[in-house]
Amino acid sequence: MYGLTFPSKGNGPYKSSPLSSLFQALIVSGMFFFLGLFHVIAHDFLLKLKNKGLLELSTQNGSVVLQGVIDKVPVPSIDGIRTEIEIHGLGRLCLYIKGATESDFPPGELIRFSARLRPIVNVKTPGTFDRELWWKQRGIMFQAYTEYPLKCICLGKIHPTPIEDLRVIVLHRLQKMIGTQNAGIATAMVLGEKSWIDFSTKEAFFKAGIGHILAVSGLHLAIVATFFGILIKYLLSFSDRLLLTLPVKKISIAVGCAFALLYVALAGFSPSAQRAFLMVFSFGLAFFLKRELSAVCALSLSAWLIVLFNPYSLKNPGFLLSFFAVFFLIWYSPWINTGNSFEKLIKLTIIAWLSTVPLSSVFFHQTSLIAIPLNIIIIPVLGTILLPGLILTLLLDISLWLFNCAPSSVMWYPISFLINLLNSVVQNASKLAISTLHIYSPTYFEVLCFYLILFFIGLLLRGEPERRFSIGAVTVTLIFMLSFHWYQAYHGKDIEFYTLDVGQGLSQVIFTPKKVVLVDAGGGTFPYDRGSFVVSPFLLSKNRDVIDYLIISHYETDHAGGVLGVLEKLKVKKVIGPKPAHHQKIFKRIKSLLNEKGIPFRIINSYETISLGENSMLFIYPGSTYKDLTKTNDKGLVTVFWSKGRSILMPADIEEKREMCLTKSFTQNVDLLVAPHHGSVTSSSINFVESFRPKFVVFSYGLGNGFGLPDPKVKMRYLRIGSTILETPIHGTIKASIDQKGNFTISTYEN
Repeated sequence: MYGLTFPSKGNGPYKSSPLSSLFQALIVSGMFFFLGLFHVIAHDFLLKLKNKGLLELSTQNGSVVLQGVIDKVPVPSIDGIRTEIEIHGLGRLCLYIKGATESDFPPGELIRFSARLRPIVNVKTPGTFDRELWWKQRGIMFQAYTEYPLKCICLGKIHPTPIEDLRVIVLHRLQKMIGTQNAGIATAMVLGEKSWIDFSTKEAFFKAGIGHILAVSGLHLAIVATFFGILIKYLLSFSDRLLLTLPVKKISIAVGCAFALLYVALAGFSPSAQRAFLMVFSFGLAFFLKRELSAVCALSLSAWLIVLFNPYSLKNPGFLLSFFAVFFLIWYSPWINTGNSFEKLIKLTIIAWLSTVPLSSVFFHQTSLIAIPLNIIIIPVLGTILLPGLILTLLLDISLWLFNCAPSSVMWYPISFLINLLNSVVQNASKLAISTLHIYSPTYFEVLCFYLILFFIGLLLRGEPERRFSIGAVTVTLIFMLSFHWYQAYHGKDIEFYTLDVGQGLSQVIFTPKKVVLVDAGGGTFPYDRGSFVVSPFLLSKNRDVIDYLIISHYETDHAGGVLGVLEKLKVKKVIGPKPAHHQKIFKRIKSLLNEKGIPFRIINSYETISLGENSMLFIYPGSTYKDLTKTNDKGLVTVFWSKGRSILMPADIEEKREMCLTKSFTQNVDLLVAPHHGSVTSSSINFVESFRPKFVVFSYGLGNGFGLPDPKVKMRYLRIGSTILETPIHGTIKASIDQKGNFTISTYEN
């Protein structure tokens, strides 16, 4: 396959044993592994080199004026649009434009704008979405925010963008003919672009386990290639001479592949679309060359080509889910193809679901329990009626529109009705209590074991010769997997305290062998909040889906904004918080959701102690006991965690006046302090610092936050007493561990 051959056993003077063959295979595998590693490093280096100009501009303070060309169709974003800009000689940029609509900035438009450049960076918290990698796949490393029309102007279209212009036509025709909401679903089904679907609808599709229909797949390409292949064959059939002199079948295949390529370009070259096209192209090429090609070889070739041109695809969830699903469908095809059509559909759906469960657990921490029955119902209708009807109606509509014939909205009625029906079924199904199962994030070892078991079961179903070997392999893999679980269960009794990297905000997590405590949940506004996208994925990645105590220090957005997301995603037993001020709307939203879910909520008005198991206590100091405190920050809860003689102080956003009160009621050296108010100069007074003398100080803040946090003077106060400073934007999520002997250790996401 790779152009390397090794003598077979008994062939010539080289008689290789099975062991030497294995050794040779390992050498070849190692060579390709290191070549691949070098390829990724080289690709990363070239991308940084290409964006060197933007990197230099991003280090400047304040805004810069840039001019560039929009090279992608803008998509909706919060309060505006998001688009991609080519800055001549500097690189590509993701630009958010507040107050603009998609029609204000068509592709190919030259624009000038004023904005502050920022590098696209991940929150450094385990289990979270790799946003940095997602943008690197698109050749982008920087982002900017501007406002229309105050800081952004259009200078006219200077570059033709035929593919993007065609995407605009498709979007406009769908929105005009079937309405905004249905058009969003139709756009996702046709182009794989989900930005026009509102958050709740998108989440409903994934909860129901049919989110895959919102991506371009082999079914789409099969419809397009078959339609145009048959069309060209039909047109050629009008001439007997052409039928006799031309290779009609080859021409039909070539035309079908050409239109399939156009369709993939229209769909934005998503991983699943690339995989489907390359497989179609491989089979078409094999037909031209009169060579046989197995489905596994076509799949392998597709994977190799995609990774060759974009090595970042290896960590793309869509790429991995698509290839694993197709591989196991091919592997199980002898078993799937037995029985009647309905039995085949059931088998196909089960294998597709099983092959994606481990990766869905890793990337999304959930799976759908109703995916199998729902797919059995929806996929036949989608594949035979809805999707072919949608694509063909769209082709007819655009053709009539291009020839100045007004397309009738009547021809869209069946499609609109079916999409409405699909949406209704999905919405109702996703509301079922059993629709979604939030599951622990498995380790890579567990994922490997699962896929090995699935592989060997497939081998077992293939016939008698491999049966005994397959049974043994499945048994051994299960033993390894169960042994690993046993080891994990009996070797995880350390106390763990985490300060999560949530950007500009704060969230802290305590794990004891028996309890989980969450103190604050970061910022943001639901549904785009840190609780949904950072805190919940982190907890699930640590195999924790139940929170015993959720403590809200105070009701400001950077601390309590993520609470709604956590309450929606995970099971919470009890919520504790201070008395709210009348103007704090976020408290009303939290209280409403708590009432809806029946979660007990308690306002703390006096000092309280909570036991978290053996030798572990939580002490809560409310600000309401001090009547002379007027600031909201000072009225928040201060939490102290104590275990095995070690202490961690979490003072939230208290300021100097409350710090004085705290030093009077509680004074001792602490092992770790989460710096009050993110390192603001109004906090961490000299008296406070001297009273607690922390060994480690954690500053939780967002890089380039605009508030000047943390203040250099504050950092210097801690350095003077010998504290070690840790910062979430630099070190990422910070973990403090207390073992059974009381030893205290610190580790960070970066190391």
